[in-house]
Amino acid sequence: MTAGKKHSCVGETTACAKVCYAARGFYLMPSVKKRNKTNFLASKFDSFVLNMLRQIQFYRVQVMRIHASGDFYDARYIRKWTAIVKKTPKVQYFAYTRSWQLPELECELATLAQLPNFQLWLSTDMIAHTPPFIPNTRIAYLSLNKFDIPVSNCDLVFRNYQTPSMVYMQGVRVCPVENGTQGGQNLTCTTCGLCWQRDKLSKLDYRKDGQDQTNTQGDISSTGRQVHSYRLLRLFHAQISDGIHQSAASVGY
Repeated sequence: MTAGKKHSCVGETTACAKVCYAARGFYLMPSVKKRNKTNFLASKFDSFVLNMLRQIQFYRVQVMRIHASGDFYDARYIRKWTAIVKKTPKVQYFAYTRSWQLPELECELATLAQLPNFQLWLSTDMIAHTPPFIPNTRIAYLSLNKFDIPVSNCDLVFRNYQTPSMVYMQGVRVCPVENGTQGGQNLTCTTCGLCWQRDKLSKLDYRKDGQDQTNTQGDISSTGRQVHSYRLLRLFHAQISDGIHQSAASVGY
């Protein structure tokens, strides 16, 4: 959906806005901008839950990242996703959010994070304060340069640069796709699975030695499962265009 603080990214910071991938490249194509806007508008209707459930069933989704672009923008929208995740227990979901910075959304995010088939990541950076403790969540830190050191209690580092190559940064695991190693260059988010696979998540322990380490081989194997991104699902453009909005009151969000 449409990103940016004026739209869905209510927890945006100047740090993440500076390097936001959803504000450049592929996302600036007119067709993509139109689709993201359509998705954003669609999420506001009561029909959103039932339409998403149909899309998930139609595409036989196994793993889904919510929001390749955008974020959880209000409590009602979060409750809609809680309903969707509850209705599809065999689908594994994960999402990154900075919306935890709004106190009025923290409770709804905590409820969503407790679902067994959902992994919530609390994103932070040098501008945002330390995320609150929410059970079953993990913390991801955005590092803008090699001097931008992650907070000690985070679980994963994302970098806006790939040199020097680094598997760990101050004892915290660097995203394998972005760590600059030879092994990382052969990975995609689909083949990595570190963000959502329970067995790999359990290995994201902080390194006691706190040393940066380079690994030219990499250690994430292909999963063979396709990660469906929210932006790639064909979200009910016909319903928006024709004004056909079906009630989702029975879902109970």
